[in-house]
Amino acid sequence: MRNWEEEVEGWAYIHFVVFVYLHIAMADNEIIDSEWRAMRRQFEKFDSPLEFEEVIDKVMYCYKQCNDIRVLEVIEYFREHHATSEASRQQLLRDVHHIASSHEGVAPGELAIEMHLRKLLS
Repeated sequence: MRNWEEEVEGWAYIHFVVFVYLHIAMADNEIIDSEWRAMRRQFEKFDSPLEFEEVIDKVMYCYKQCNDIRVLEVIEYFREHHATSEASRQQLLRDVHHIASSHEGVAPGELAIEMHLRKLLS
């Protein structure tokens, strides 16, 4: 992947949010229907002029190009640029928990990522 900063250039806050949503949903290396629905519902709360599919395609392309370290670098970068308020970070963490628990229980991998995101976004 070319420099990830070039890849995410021009991303809005909603792209960052969807990147984080993908990160929790991909904890077990697949996204199940209930996670897709939960991500869409969370996305729709933003009343974005962008379509979910448009954002998810762009973000998914970038996400798939990242290794675990890169994913964290992207999240840290956007935390500093977009998730600057405590309220926005707390809302994002609530969204993450909602996506992780959108099916029967939170899987161990999802729990680990959720805990790590809490540290990153605190």
